[in-house]
Amino acid sequence: MFSRLFENIRNQFFLDGKDYISYADLVKWCVHHDQINQAVTLFVEKIPQTYLASPLVSSLIDYDENSLYQKYGDPEAQKFYCRLYKNIKTLHINSCPVKSKSPKHLFNLFRSEYKNFLAELKTGQVYSDDEYLSSGRKILKCFSKYMSEKYQDVELFSRCIVSMTKFINNNFDVNEKRRISNNENNDRRVSQNNIIAFLNFITNDKNFIAEFMFGKDYHFDDEEQKNTYQKKLEAIEILLNSSYVIPDEILRKQLADVMRYYLIIKIIRNRINHAADFENPTAESGQAKTIEDSVIRRCISGFDILPAIECTELDKAGIKSILQKAIELPVPQ
Repeated sequence: MFSRLFENIRNQFFLDGKDYISYADLVKWCVHHDQINQAVTLFVEKIPQTYLASPLVSSLIDYDENSLYQKYGDPEAQKFYCRLYKNIKTLHINSCPVKSKSPKHLFNLFRSEYKNFLAELKTGQVYSDDEYLSSGRKILKCFSKYMSEKYQDVELFSRCIVSMTKFINNNFDVNEKRRISNNENNDRRVSQNNIIAFLNFITNDKNFIAEFMFGKDYHFDDEEQKNTYQKKLEAIEILLNSSYVIPDEILRKQLADVMRYYLIIKIIRNRINHAADFENPTAESGQAKTIEDSVIRRCISGFDILPAIECTELDKAGIKSILQKAIELPVPQ
């Protein structure tokens, strides 16, 4: 498709005094000639090459080729869409101070530390003395000391360990054996015969540790249940508010602008390619459209930080307006 378009407009651009046709030129030509499908496809597949030429954008992307989706699409588009959005979230989580992390990220950090501590304990990397290996209460006490030294004054961590300690004292006797009568409610956490078995058992289900940290009524906003567009939207919101990813506010806003326009156009392309699904909607496609609509509205509104997009209707004129604006956005360097 791209080669045919190139031939169609070569003479027009050369007559204008140009000796090089960029993908941005191709998109502009398609928009001007009302070839919306071609313009959207060109933008989604080829414009990321322009973005990746920026040292700033390139520095935010993990170039591990094995981590990219190779089944479809241009590799550059995949690097931009599949890696940049995800890496921004990872960079923010890894860079911000522990106390600034969200409860969910603190939970994941605690669980990771807990599992690693138990694994190192078994291999003798920490507390190799046999007396620690034979006492579940001593293991938990050592872990408590380790966490308090590494993460000072993180209230959620302290709360979780205190809750675990209380649970152990209520359900296991001084010999560290389970109190049989205490499991009338068939609590799976008390299915183990001793404390060490219990400490190992709860590493296998995040809900067990979550109950100790947050209480039984806490429910995670499960990342796996989010629509892919919701994940991308979350990355843009994190970028706008995170000086840990890009310290300069102007550069953050420029990149967020590029990312939100790209996300809108990505959704538009998906709708064009699956137009039949929307004409004969199922419950699943209807739910997907509702999510897409909410993501588009959020991107258009400007996040109360970026300027709102003037277009509010995704008709032909609206899509052309979005494409024209997107192709002119400055790419942060």
